[in-house]
Amino acid sequence: MKTAIFLYELDQVSELETYLASVPDSEKSLYEVIALGVPVEYALARKGISFVSGAHLRSVAHMDHAERAAKIALDVMDDVSLGFFNYREIRLTDVFLPMFQGYLQVALYFVDVFVSIGEMTQYDRVVVFPSTIALPETSGTLASLEVHAAEDAARVVMQSYGIELVVPERKEVASSAQLLRDWFLTWLFSFKRSVFGWGMAALNIGISMRPRAQIRMVASDYWRNIGPLIRELPEGELFLFDRMEAFKAGLGAIWRHRIRFVHAENFLTRRARNAAVRRSEEFLVQWRSVRESNGAMRGATVRGVPVSALVDAAMSVVVSKGGLYAIEMIDGVNAMYDRIRPDVISVRASISGQIHFLIMCHVAKQRGIPSIELQHGIFHIGRGSATVRPAAEYIATYGREASNRLRLVGYTDDKLLNVGSPRFDVYPELRTRIVDREQNELTKVAFAVPAVLPFSWSDTYEILKFFEDVADITRSMPYIFPVFKFRPDTPDGQFYKEVLTKTFDTIPHRIAQTEPFPDVITASDVLVTIYSTTVLEGLISGRPVIYNGMLEMHAALGEEFAHYVEAGALTFVKTREELADVLKTLAANPSLRSDMVRNADMFMKENYAFDAHASARLADTIRLLLRKNPE
Repeated sequence: MKTAIFLYELDQVSELETYLASVPDSEKSLYEVIALGVPVEYALARKGISFVSGAHLRSVAHMDHAERAAKIALDVMDDVSLGFFNYREIRLTDVFLPMFQGYLQVALYFVDVFVSIGEMTQYDRVVVFPSTIALPETSGTLASLEVHAAEDAARVVMQSYGIELVVPERKEVASSAQLLRDWFLTWLFSFKRSVFGWGMAALNIGISMRPRAQIRMVASDYWRNIGPLIRELPEGELFLFDRMEAFKAGLGAIWRHRIRFVHAENFLTRRARNAAVRRSEEFLVQWRSVRESNGAMRGATVRGVPVSALVDAAMSVVVSKGGLYAIEMIDGVNAMYDRIRPDVISVRASISGQIHFLIMCHVAKQRGIPSIELQHGIFHIGRGSATVRPAAEYIATYGREASNRLRLVGYTDDKLLNVGSPRFDVYPELRTRIVDREQNELTKVAFAVPAVLPFSWSDTYEILKFFEDVADITRSMPYIFPVFKFRPDTPDGQFYKEVLTKTFDTIPHRIAQTEPFPDVITASDVLVTIYSTTVLEGLISGRPVIYNGMLEMHAALGEEFAHYVEAGALTFVKTREELADVLKTLAANPSLRSDMVRNADMFMKENYAFDAHASARLADTIRLLLRKNPE
């Protein structure tokens, strides 16, 4: 019986060795390992285990994949069969739409992969190891389904193709010492959490003794975003939803701005919790009674394979576990607003898999409290976009250009606040630190490294190809010195470093992992980037910017920058040859670099409000919205 063993996580390699050891030598020739992902392939190669690369298994383009997931999510959620799924006049289908769409992108990705395996026809059996990822206690509603999406997708596809599926049971026999250690760590986590909660409660009591401020704001955001705003609003006080931000704010700021740290669950009564459990159980009963009438779910397919079982499983979790969490959150937020009586709500995102953002905005709208989202990126609007039903009443946008885009999803001029962003306020000062390179000095090129997001934007095979292309360019242009910037907290740092070691070998280069992105830009001559926010950071940095469209999804998303290119503010490349030509031209032509910077300055001044005064403008806007002026 010809058997394929499918690996998709690095930690599964050791499990493969154990599994193969149990196979008789006479049958080993009937087993073939299929490896999905460059890190898995590298690990197998180091161990001398032969494998078939899974680079060819994804057949659906990222954008087509996103569009399919978005359509299924919208059609299922908007079906009349889910008319029961609301609470206190809040449509929970809208609340869970981004999360549901995100899960579908993961599940349908694996369906596509397994259909490719099924179409190979030479396999009678497929072995799929369960995921090795351990979920934290605070994981989201659909996190468990996402982690096990490969196994679930394999069941659906292999049944369709009549191929036997084996999911080996993971037998974990822990020693007494290990069990004791696990128990102690669990207890310690709970103890620390309780102590932290008591500390926050004591801090809140101390702050509450101060007189009430003129403007009360409840916010869920990072301190680095909300801090500059509250400093410009001395007549305000802040209730922050994110308790861990206390460490970043510091006691001085907490006292000065009357900051208290809250969470909706702290305002729930036991009676409300019990009622929420009963209502969520009713949701599940109602879903089971109507799910067969949900035509969008019944008709959902990927490459001809029905995926209704995956959709049904996810919706069952959404209406039960998700419904319980949403009910508790809605009741908790209502009770919190009753107690605090806020004047304004501020959120980091109103389209998110973290549903508290959306619920804070929906409840605020019901109560006539303005809610504001501080923009933190250029929203993708179009095929496969999740930006269809933002919850915030107002959006504090980057400026005119960003506001024009948001009109496409229904925002009107009176709800769009062209204030800029505190994130970009640092750049005018940074430009004074830029030093032009000396004659004959290496041209430093900063590359924003694509994130490993195989279910949506870029897989490891595409990223490997990107590094190989840059290495080829650098090899042919010794006057280019590449600097690779990736997030300091990325879980894929080791993968990046291993790929760079292999592809660059003796080619001079530098990794900038822990350095702030603004510092990387100021130390470079040219920026090659992909993500929308880093494009904007580059355009106001005083350096020429090249948009990297060499990866499939980024090429599609980059079309939204077409008018930037027309204005001469940005260069768009889609191939290695185009990137090489542009870098060669820019390295040899300082005047062209200056022209690009000048064009970018003009474009950004006309279209964006990045002048280091975003926080002050937003504070003034809030005062205007509330018709309250500082004393």
